[in-house]
Amino acid sequence: MSRQIDLYRKEIGEGISLVRQKSGLTQTAFAKRVGSSQPSIVRFESGMRMPDALVVTMIAEQFGCRFEWLLAGQGDSGLD
Repeated sequence: MSRQIDLYRKEIGEGISLVRQKSGLTQTAFAKRVGSSQPSIVRFESGMRMPDALVVTMIAEQFGCRFEWLLAGQGDSGLD
């Protein structure tokens, strides 16, 4: 089960990284937009930590991606 959780965190982190890179923001600027910190963004993107629901919601709202895609990789990202 731990392996599944690690994989899940990694997939979410890759999605967050993709959103940030497509937005052209640094980790610091991205963190400010979503109400987080730069060290937390590093941990999310690397799969070391799972973002809470508020951060995921803020990312989806601020950058126009689908919540379901960000959490589960399902469907279209909604990113242009």
